[in-house]
Amino acid sequence: MSRYFTLSDLYIDKSRSEDAFRLAELSKARTLLESLAAKRAAQQSGLSVASQEKLQDYETRLASFNNQIGKALQDNRLNDRVRLETDKNQLIVQLAQFEEQLKTKYPKYAQLSEVQTISAKEGAPLLPADAVLISYLVNKNNVLAFTLQANGKLTAHDLGVIPNLEKDLENYRQYLSYLKSQKKVSSLRFGKTLLEKRKALNNKLTKHL
Repeated sequence: MSRYFTLSDLYIDKSRSEDAFRLAELSKARTLLESLAAKRAAQQSGLSVASQEKLQDYETRLASFNNQIGKALQDNRLNDRVRLETDKNQLIVQLAQFEEQLKTKYPKYAQLSEVQTISAKEGAPLLPADAVLISYLVNKNNVLAFTLQANGKLTAHDLGVIPNLEKDLENYRQYLSYLKSQKKVSSLRFGKTLLEKRKALNNKLTKHL
């Protein structure tokens, strides 16, 4: 990520916003898009109930690992963090193998699992006239921000260092992962805390724009 971040920052310095935006989006490895596509594929591709439940089990276990890794990071338990990340990576490999089996058995699942990124020029017409897309690229406490309007205007901003951002983001992800890993937890129990975390993060980001 740091190399992508550095190069994107250099593109911004050279007023090459399109190149900076393209590289920033690629650097995110399409993780979120792939997750959304996987959920859609599981729901609409005719997978058996057993296959859907197995996919959900993988997702729940990954969320649990994220939660445990976040706690280990927060408590400075390096050995536990390394062990948990190793176990998580093994689970990711198992999930990838299972998904390949599903793609072979269910052609529609393979089709729906595919995702495609688009450029700023291609994406601008998809935005409502009164909307603005804001995209961030984060490297530790350093942030780059991009804004894209429906008329195609793209701007790039180096927000510099935002103190404690990495820790705040990790805490936020930890709460989300915990909620996701609990099957019967009440959303009200952590709702206020999550709202405060999100509000604090938004304040840190927006005041730099």
